[in-house]
Amino acid sequence: MTEIGEQTSVRDAGKKPQMKRSSAQRMGKFRWLNYRMDRVEQRQRKIMRMLQVITNSLEPFIQVDNREFLGIICKDEVDEALVEYLGVRGGGGLTPGEACAPDELLSYRLKAYQVTRRIQGMNVRLRKWLGKDVAVSLRRRWQLSRFAEKMFGDAEDDGDAEDEEVSEEDVED
Repeated sequence: MTEIGEQTSVRDAGKKPQMKRSSAQRMGKFRWLNYRMDRVEQRQRKIMRMLQVITNSLEPFIQVDNREFLGIICKDEVDEALVEYLGVRGGGGLTPGEACAPDELLSYRLKAYQVTRRIQGMNVRLRKWLGKDVAVSLRRRWQLSRFAEKMFGDAEDDGDAEDEEVSEEDVED
């Protein structure tokens, strides 16, 4: 009996002991990677929902700089110019055709449908982060939402307050 045991141990000496197969080997590597990506994306969606709940609850206390706000919603300088022009235009809003005409936006050669698409894209980006719209369409006229007006209004008020402080100091001297 000892001879047989010795012979098997000599035969098995060259082989590595068999290990358990990994999950990737059992499922297939591509399928396993897809499974892992799905789990990561689920976690990311959950974190984004929690972030939205937190930002919505803290909205009254949020003060964002004008440039940071534009950085979130605008993908390029054309979007920035369009949002600034909407802010200047104010109350009545403007149609996409009117947005193409002014000198500020003429250099970008926008068409009416491009104005609408750009505003909708900015709405999607801001909705993704805060659940709010940048601009709303009322009777085919785009105007800044109250949230965006508040964000731009706060930035303008801060700038005016600094100018007033400087002018008061000049008067005292």
